Amino acid sequence: MMIALFAIIALFFVLLLFLIFTPITLQIDTYRHLYALRVWGVTSCFLVWKDGILLEVKVPFYRFTIDPFTLGSKIKKRKAKRRQKVEKKTAYNKIKKGVKVLQSFKLTAFRLDLDTSDVLWNAYLYPVFFFLHSQKTPLHINYEGRTGLLLCVENSGARMLRAFFF
Repeated sequence: MMIALFAIIALFFVLLLFLIFTPITLQIDTYRHLYALRVWGVTSCFLVWKDGILLEVKVPFYRFTIDPFTLGSKIKKRKAKRRQKVEKKTAYNKIKKGVKVLQSFKLTAFRLDLDTSDVLWNAYLYPVFFFLHSQKTPLHINYEGRTGLLLCVENSGARMLRAFFF
Protein backbone atom coordinates (compact mmCIF):
# COMPACT_ATOMS: atom_id res chain seq x y z
CA MET A 1 0.00 0.00 0.00
CA MET A 2 2.76 2.40 0.96
CA ILE A 3 4.75 1.58 -2.18
CA ALA A 4 1.75 2.32 -4.42
CA LEU A 5 1.22 5.69 -2.69
CA PHE A 6 4.91 6.51 -3.07
CA ALA A 7 4.77 5.56 -6.78
CA ILE A 8 1.73 7.79 -7.38
CA ILE A 9 3.37 10.74 -5.62
CA ALA A 10 6.63 10.20 -7.54
CA LEU A 11 4.73 9.99 -10.84
CA PHE A 12 2.89 13.22 -9.97
CA PHE A 13 6.16 15.06 -9.27
CA VAL A 14 7.77 13.75 -12.46
CA LEU A 15 4.75 14.94 -14.45
CA LEU A 16 4.87 18.33 -12.69
CA LEU A 17 8.60 18.73 -13.43
CA PHE A 18 8.01 17.72 -17.05
CA LEU A 19 5.34 20.40 -17.44
CA ILE A 20 7.48 23.07 -15.74
CA PHE A 21 10.57 22.43 -17.88
CA THR A 22 8.74 21.73 -21.17
CA PRO A 23 9.10 24.56 -23.69
CA ILE A 24 5.94 26.40 -24.71
CA THR A 25 6.04 27.91 -28.20
CA LEU A 26 3.85 30.66 -29.65
CA GLN A 27 4.00 30.88 -33.44
CA ILE A 28 2.38 33.60 -35.56
CA ASP A 29 2.96 33.20 -39.29
CA THR A 30 0.78 35.39 -41.49
CA TYR A 31 2.52 34.13 -44.63
CA ARG A 32 1.05 30.62 -44.16
CA HIS A 33 -1.93 31.75 -42.00
CA LEU A 34 -0.64 29.70 -39.07
CA TYR A 35 -1.37 30.80 -35.51
CA ALA A 36 -0.33 28.16 -32.96
CA LEU A 37 0.42 27.61 -29.28
CA ARG A 38 2.37 24.41 -28.66
CA VAL A 39 3.44 22.64 -25.50
CA TRP A 40 6.22 20.33 -26.68
CA GLY A 41 5.17 16.70 -26.67
CA VAL A 42 1.85 17.35 -24.94
CA THR A 43 -0.59 19.49 -26.90
CA SER A 44 -1.03 22.00 -29.71
CA CYS A 45 -3.68 24.65 -30.18
CA PHE A 46 -4.25 26.24 -33.61
CA LEU A 47 -6.43 29.17 -34.65
CA VAL A 48 -8.30 28.21 -37.83
CA TRP A 49 -10.60 30.19 -40.11
CA LYS A 50 -13.35 27.81 -41.29
CA ASP A 51 -16.83 29.35 -41.27
CA GLY A 52 -15.60 31.75 -38.59
CA ILE A 53 -12.80 31.51 -36.06
CA LEU A 54 -12.25 28.07 -34.52
CA LEU A 55 -9.70 26.66 -32.10
CA GLU A 56 -8.30 23.29 -33.14
CA VAL A 57 -6.77 21.45 -30.17
CA LYS A 58 -4.54 18.41 -30.54
CA VAL A 59 -3.66 16.21 -27.58
CA PRO A 60 -2.06 12.77 -27.86
CA PHE A 61 -4.42 10.39 -29.71
CA TYR A 62 -7.25 12.95 -29.86
CA ARG A 63 -8.16 16.04 -31.87
CA PHE A 64 -11.13 18.35 -31.34
CA THR A 65 -12.40 21.77 -32.43
CA ILE A 66 -13.82 24.52 -30.19
CA ASP A 67 -15.88 27.50 -31.27
CA PRO A 68 -14.83 30.26 -28.82
CA PHE A 69 -17.89 32.40 -29.53
CA THR A 70 -20.43 29.75 -28.50
CA LEU A 71 -18.31 28.64 -25.55
CA GLY A 72 -19.08 31.78 -23.52
CA SER A 73 -22.83 31.17 -23.53
CA LYS A 74 -22.42 27.85 -21.68
CA ILE A 75 -20.34 29.23 -18.82
CA LYS A 76 -22.28 30.20 -15.71
CA LYS A 77 -21.40 33.44 -14.02
CA ARG A 78 -20.28 33.22 -10.43
CA LYS A 79 -20.84 35.77 -7.72
CA ALA A 80 -17.82 37.86 -6.90
CA LYS A 81 -16.26 37.15 -3.52
CA ARG A 82 -14.94 39.86 -1.27
CA ARG A 83 -11.26 40.37 -1.56
CA GLN A 84 -9.07 40.21 1.47
CA LYS A 85 -6.63 43.01 2.11
CA VAL A 86 -3.30 42.33 0.50
CA GLU A 87 -0.03 44.15 0.92
CA LYS A 88 0.20 46.97 -1.56
CA LYS A 89 3.12 46.77 -3.92
CA THR A 90 4.47 49.77 -5.68
CA ALA A 91 3.91 50.16 -9.39
CA TYR A 92 7.67 50.17 -9.93
CA ASN A 93 8.03 46.64 -8.50
CA LYS A 94 5.15 45.36 -10.64
CA ILE A 95 6.66 46.86 -13.79
CA LYS A 96 10.09 45.49 -12.87
CA LYS A 97 8.69 41.96 -12.44
CA GLY A 98 6.74 42.26 -15.69
CA VAL A 99 9.88 43.30 -17.58
CA LYS A 100 11.81 40.36 -16.08
CA VAL A 101 9.10 37.91 -17.16
CA LEU A 102 9.09 39.42 -20.67
CA GLN A 103 12.87 39.07 -20.82
CA SER A 104 12.54 35.35 -20.04
CA PHE A 105 10.93 34.79 -23.47
CA LYS A 106 13.29 33.60 -26.20
CA LEU A 107 12.72 34.90 -29.73
CA THR A 108 13.43 31.99 -32.09
CA ALA A 109 12.20 33.45 -35.39
CA PHE A 110 11.16 36.91 -36.53
CA ARG A 111 10.52 38.53 -39.90
CA LEU A 112 8.43 41.56 -40.85
CA ASP A 113 7.44 42.69 -44.35
CA LEU A 114 5.44 45.89 -44.32
CA ASP A 115 3.66 47.99 -46.90
CA THR A 116 1.52 50.80 -45.49
CA SER A 117 -0.01 51.47 -48.95
CA ASP A 118 1.03 55.09 -48.47
CA VAL A 119 4.18 56.03 -50.32
CA LEU A 120 5.01 58.82 -47.88
CA TRP A 121 4.77 56.57 -44.80
CA ASN A 122 6.85 53.92 -46.56
CA ALA A 123 9.47 56.58 -47.28
CA TYR A 124 9.51 57.63 -43.59
CA LEU A 125 9.78 54.01 -42.38
CA TYR A 126 12.46 52.91 -44.86
CA PRO A 127 15.45 54.48 -43.01
CA VAL A 128 14.12 53.24 -39.65
CA PHE A 129 13.80 49.67 -40.96
CA PHE A 130 17.21 49.95 -42.64
CA PHE A 131 18.96 50.75 -39.34
CA LEU A 132 16.98 48.21 -37.29
CA HIS A 133 17.49 45.40 -39.83
CA SER A 134 19.85 42.59 -38.76
CA GLN A 135 20.29 38.85 -39.26
CA LYS A 136 18.12 38.09 -36.19
CA THR A 137 15.45 40.69 -36.98
CA PRO A 138 14.91 41.05 -40.72
CA LEU A 139 12.70 44.08 -41.32
CA HIS A 140 11.63 44.95 -44.85
CA ILE A 141 9.60 47.82 -46.21
CA ASN A 142 8.22 47.28 -49.69
CA TYR A 143 6.09 49.07 -52.22
CA GLU A 144 4.48 45.90 -53.64
CA GLY A 145 1.53 45.50 -51.25
CA ARG A 146 3.02 42.54 -49.32
CA THR A 147 2.51 42.62 -45.58
CA GLY A 148 3.48 39.72 -43.38
CA LEU A 149 4.81 38.74 -39.98
CA LEU A 150 6.63 35.66 -38.76
CA LEU A 151 7.03 35.53 -34.98
CA CYS A 152 8.06 32.49 -32.98
CA VAL A 153 8.51 32.93 -29.22
CA GLU A 154 9.50 30.20 -26.76
CA ASN A 155 9.41 30.02 -22.99
CA SER A 156 9.04 27.49 -20.20
CA GLY A 157 7.37 27.57 -16.83
CA ALA A 158 10.72 27.32 -15.06
CA ARG A 159 12.12 30.42 -16.78
CA MET A 160 8.96 32.42 -16.01
CA LEU A 161 8.98 31.31 -12.35
CA ARG A 162 12.67 32.15 -11.99
CA ALA A 163 12.11 35.60 -13.51
CA PHE A 164 9.07 36.25 -11.36
CA PHE A 165 10.45 35.18 -7.99
CA PHE A 166 14.21 35.83 -8.26
